[in-house]
Amino acid sequence: RLMNMLLGDGEAASAFIAGESALAHLPEAAQKDEAFQLALGHAQIATGEKDKGAATLEALLNNSQNPETLNDTAYVLAVASLDLPLAEKSSRNALDKYAEETNSVSLDADPQSSKSQRIRIAAAWDTLGWILFREGKFAEAEGYLRAAWISGQNPETSKHLTELASSQGRKLQLDDAHKLALGPANDRNGDAEYRLLLREGKVVNIEPAGDKTIPGARDLIARAKFTGFFPPGSQIALVRLGYVNCHSGVCELILEP
Repeated sequence: RLMNMLLGDGEAASAFIAGESALAHLPEAAQKDEAFQLALGHAQIATGEKDKGAATLEALLNNSQNPETLNDTAYVLAVASLDLPLAEKSSRNALDKYAEETNSVSLDADPQSSKSQRIRIAAAWDTLGWILFREGKFAEAEGYLRAAWISGQNPETSKHLTELASSQGRKLQLDDAHKLALGPANDRNGDAEYRLLLREGKVVNIEPAGDKTIPGARDLIARAKFTGFFPPGSQIALVRLGYVNCHSGVCELILEP
């Protein structure tokens, strides 16, 4: 925790000293803790000990099965442009694990847990997108970064997309992905909340999130185009909360951030 606090405050040298000191005093089991190893490797890289830090993180990636650890470690390597092939492999491994986790996801899942999972997946898409950008795979990188932005709205992802666009001599254009046009209202009026299960850019299931409904809302949502919500080929499923709002002759779906 101390190392992470120091790294967060930009005090990499102090974090490095704290990590090296801990290595000399912590029990062997504590030294192998994944969070400790990640912070140590990050501190080593941040203070210029890149070979040492890369070795620490590579050992961690070769032994961890935790998708968050795999993702966070791959991201540190990507930012430092170290061992990008291993970073890409580990990032894809993390996403495979998230895909397995979401195979059985349903609309009965706890809403807060579903949202937290979506944010973690968005972070993993951002990581892989950034690795691919570093490797010069710009087209594939954009698919991951845009999906990450739509699901997570993290400012860091916006920076990555901006740099990607800039590298190709174009300006970044980010549409409001939280608002989708559903078509004419046809005498419908009002709003209602719905839970959506999305997979491969399509709606797999729709359920009202409360007692209130809009006539024909299921069909309207089912026909909506969720372009860019998933990277090409992704097998991950996401639960999203949204409001169908029909007003002024039109209906739209407004997704919770």
